[in-house]
Amino acid sequence: MTVVAGFMTMANMGVAATMVISMVRHGQLWGMIACHHHQPHHVPARLRVACELFAEMASMMIDPKITAEDMSSRLAGRQKIEDLKRLLADQPDLSRALTQLRPNLLDLIPASGASLWFNGQLTTIGEGPTQEQIVDLVAWLGTREEAVFATDQLATLYPPAEAFAQLASGVLALSLSRVPYEYVLWFLPERVKTVTWGGDPSQKLVTGRHGSRLSPRGSFEAWVQEVRLQSRPWEPVEIEVATSLRTTLLEVFLRRSDLAAREAQNLLMTELDHRVKNVLATIQALANLSQTDGQTLEGFLATFEGRLQALSLTHNLLAKTHWGGVDLRTLIEQELSPYAGRHPVTMVIASGAPAVRLRAKAALGFSLGIHELATNAAKYGALSVPGGSVHLDWREEQRDMRMLVLHWVERGGPAVREPSQRGFGLTLIESSLSYELGGTVEFAFAPGGFTCTVALPWDQLVSIEEAPRVQAETPVSERPGLTGARILVVEDNALLARSVVKALQAFGVSVVGPAPRLAAAVELAESAEIEGALLDIDLDGTRVWPAADVLAARGVPFAFASGYQESLILPPRFHDRPVLNKPFSRQDLKEAMQRMLGGLEE
Repeated sequence: MTVVAGFMTMANMGVAATMVISMVRHGQLWGMIACHHHQPHHVPARLRVACELFAEMASMMIDPKITAEDMSSRLAGRQKIEDLKRLLADQPDLSRALTQLRPNLLDLIPASGASLWFNGQLTTIGEGPTQEQIVDLVAWLGTREEAVFATDQLATLYPPAEAFAQLASGVLALSLSRVPYEYVLWFLPERVKTVTWGGDPSQKLVTGRHGSRLSPRGSFEAWVQEVRLQSRPWEPVEIEVATSLRTTLLEVFLRRSDLAAREAQNLLMTELDHRVKNVLATIQALANLSQTDGQTLEGFLATFEGRLQALSLTHNLLAKTHWGGVDLRTLIEQELSPYAGRHPVTMVIASGAPAVRLRAKAALGFSLGIHELATNAAKYGALSVPGGSVHLDWREEQRDMRMLVLHWVERGGPAVREPSQRGFGLTLIESSLSYELGGTVEFAFAPGGFTCTVALPWDQLVSIEEAPRVQAETPVSERPGLTGARILVVEDNALLARSVVKALQAFGVSVVGPAPRLAAAVELAESAEIEGALLDIDLDGTRVWPAADVLAARGVPFAFASGYQESLILPPRFHDRPVLNKPFSRQDLKEAMQRMLGGLEE
């Protein structure tokens, strides 16, 4: 229990003898009493025994006192949690209840400030970082695995926190949801401390004939250090209370949403089941009927992929408006974009055509119809030769009923002859635009050029006032080439990774990777010589953000690939990055890489 020793190196402090009395709690060193003497001094055995007895008695008295204080804090915390449960039961607005009523977040855990990030909205009590700083911090916390995260040195783990260290050097965070991110956070301010050490912790060494030794003349010179970017430590009781609050909030969420969630889930699953089965049935029908065209295997695959991509791209447009409709001009430009820049052909969409939006079913039918018209024009019609042109126009007409009438007119192509029998392409146009939507389709095979007129009932449209707005994309023109570019591919799906690598290599790209896991992605992002990167957002349940941060710091451009809707998943710092929505075609991949790399030339 006691140690008596003389240290030559303490002579610089005027100490010739020392005695240390240890105070132990639960088998671990809790504190020490250090006694010094300016002359060599021998402590009698009787006095040493008395000191040892004193240390044991003090340790025995300290333990119940600390235990009682901890128990009191725990009981007070549990009582506040119970009070909060009763409070939340009658409050529809959880954010308001946790910040403006009593007990609130700062009543539960003493801190300088607290914030809630719920449903994309920030609510704050007390002092803390700005909203932009908190949003970025939440995105970073989302890359970590802890449900309850606590640190008193945030800037050492998250360097951007140095900018707001005075307000939040310490952070205690509760994760309530991963997608979308939802967090409760408490902040502790920086506590600058000046520490005077008995010697420089770097331990000054001098080199002599016996090698490097600790200098007794310098090791105990007073050394002053200013400690920054730290808050007070979080108490274990505070972390326990935060953990209990997380459980309480999750219980409240579940209790409130249980019935509504079950009803919504049943409805969602029924609708999802219906849509998935319809999509699978449509794909099956496309695959079966595409075989009737008598093509080679390569031709069949190309035709089938094109039709599948037409549906996929329209699904993406519908997802952006939550299936609230698709702008007709946007849909047409999207379907025609692969043919822009192939050779001197002209595609004109009348500028005076009204802005109309198609309902979801009409949009899917139209996408297939326009795709088939464009494909036929590229194979046999006006888009197959230099100088050809396609003109599109649509307007409202009153026939037997109010109709939207679209004209597809080809000029400057090969001489047109009416086919003796119609292939699946023309049949698909008729079935997509006439049979399914209750409209009419008329083909004209004049020698000067093929014409298609589509009349669609007005009830297949969504009024502009009702439909969510989606910004139209400009048709893709000729873009710089990709030959020689070194692009990192990060993708955890083996088949998709192989497909992407094969497509990029066909474009002349030198592929780095592919990397299937985050660790490999970060390593390549840090060290590989690359001009760009394509990053799958979800790597077996882990977000790719750390690799993206490395690339951003290096100034390397990158694009994301994902099946998620980007507005729901991307952190704010990545909102300006291109996103390829899965599934994507080779043309989509090529255009995304060209947009990403910009100035590269063939």
